[in-house]
Amino acid sequence: MGLFSRKASTEQIMRDEAKAADMCKENADKVAATGKPIYGISEDGWNARAENFQAEANRLKNQLARKRR
Repeated sequence: MGLFSRKASTEQIMRDEAKAADMCKENADKVAATGKPIYGISEDGWNARAENFQAEANRLKNQLARKRR
């Protein structure tokens, strides 16, 4: 998804993407508990966002691992 600026280090972006994924998962849990969307986004929507952020964090993690070899 790449929400964050590329001026930051790849490592920092990876951490930020993982943090964003965690926040989306928390929002999905809140929606599941209350049954009310947050910012008009359903539980499935928050879970999809979390998956996208986590996928980007994993991609960056793999990119860093390849650079360090």
